[in-house]
Amino acid sequence: FSRALGVRVTVDTDVNGALLAEMKWGAARDASSAAYVTIGTGIGAGIFAGGGFMGKPRHPEFGHICVQRHAADASFQGVCPKHGDCLEGLASASALAARFGEPAALPADHQAWGIEAWYIAQACLNLNLSFRPDRIILGGGLMLAEHLLPRVQERYAQLIAGYLGESTSDIERLICRPGLGDDAGLLGGVALARG
Repeated sequence: FSRALGVRVTVDTDVNGALLAEMKWGAARDASSAAYVTIGTGIGAGIFAGGGFMGKPRHPEFGHICVQRHAADASFQGVCPKHGDCLEGLASASALAARFGEPAALPADHQAWGIEAWYIAQACLNLNLSFRPDRIILGGGLMLAEHLLPRVQERYAQLIAGYLGESTSDIERLICRPGLGDDAGLLGGVALARG
């Protein structure tokens, strides 16, 4: 590509691009470390710490971490073809649709959202305890459900149980939406191209 186009070419993941854009212009612009988790058809994460992206030249396979089952979700096998009930297998939009129907059609008080928040909160807990990022940005199609983020923050607070001394406002600052909205990935391509 570089030879054919006569320009420098960079190949990276969509979540790393979105995270870079958020660190330059969005919700993590004041952060020295951050994570971006996209929760859509699948689940992926970009993690920036210590001056660079974690896992380079590869990338984290964060969607395949193990999470504890929600009590009301014991019978669902999960949709991941390799692991079944990993984070992606239980909490992706595909997983939600497989057991409850199209997520966009589910009312805000549907039990699916409580189950979803349980899994995403565990993901945030694992990220924070492992990497201690300044920001955990939750993006992707499922996070367009306005009522989901507050549920995740509340569940996270229950799971962390005051261990790190975080206040409610600390948690709301730590776990947030993309400041650039749906444009984070697109602007990430620009940020990667600019180097």
